[in-house]
Amino acid sequence: MSRAFVLVAVASMVAVQVQAVTLFTEDFEGHTVGQSIDGINGWSSVALGNPPEPISQVTVGNSPGVLDNNYADGLAPIGSTGGSAHVNEAGISGGLNTNLSYVLSWTWANVGDTTHNTEFGFSTTGTVHGVRLTLEGQFNANSGHSRLLTPLGFDGAGWPGDVNTNDFRIYIDSSVVYGFRDGIQKAGSPMDPDTMASIVGIYWFIDTGGVRNPGQIDNIVLTDSTPVTADPVNISTVVVDNVVGFEFASQDGVDYFLECSTNMADWTRLYTIHGQGISAEAAFDPGGFDSNKSYRVTTPAP
Repeated sequence: MSRAFVLVAVASMVAVQVQAVTLFTEDFEGHTVGQSIDGINGWSSVALGNPPEPISQVTVGNSPGVLDNNYADGLAPIGSTGGSAHVNEAGISGGLNTNLSYVLSWTWANVGDTTHNTEFGFSTTGTVHGVRLTLEGQFNANSGHSRLLTPLGFDGAGWPGDVNTNDFRIYIDSSVVYGFRDGIQKAGSPMDPDTMASIVGIYWFIDTGGVRNPGQIDNIVLTDSTPVTADPVNISTVVVDNVVGFEFASQDGVDYFLECSTNMADWTRLYTIHGQGISAEAAFDPGGFDSNKSYRVTTPAP
């Protein structure tokens, strides 16, 4: 899509900008290179399967040009397994607050088709596998795919390409969950309050059997929408490739909603944008701009 924005004569709108609260971060700098991540910063292992598979320990790597300094290295595990998980309560052991929204972000490097049968996301009570994104290489019917999986359904997220490093995000509130890759929404699925409240941590599921590997992960951050500060942001109407949209300056990690109304009282959420900290963030009505509607961009209510 062209980035040649053309301003049109429409009144500016205002969004309330709210900085999210950080609940958990992990960059693996406090870990020892070559050692397991378990026991540091809240990480532990869970054996999965029936009977349980042996646990494969993820170690910490540090190779120039791979990721930022230290990272969790699924290419150098201790032991081999057909399926185990590294879990962390990440400040949400009591369950997610259904009045807030949450964003889990991380950097994930894959090495091609052998990066397979691995998941990263939210764990739930009673099972590790909650709301997560997957990388599935060449070994099953979903070969060459990334998927957003939830207890309520799934959606395709598109394979990111072999030997790539990408920034992933999962956004969740009590009605919807979205999967993002490199700032672009790739998948979505319904959510409900009970399922959201059952989320009690984060996890990385790994499969190191045969030639499979879970890739490498770094820069894990979990935030919620608890308000800290509020500042008005001017929103301008723009045209991109003959499509009317809305442009605004965003803060990195802040969630914004494009909403519409026919009476300026009842608003319908159309689209979610995860701020990238840029001066020309843009949002568009998925159904096409309607001159009979009013539009606004907001952040989650306190």
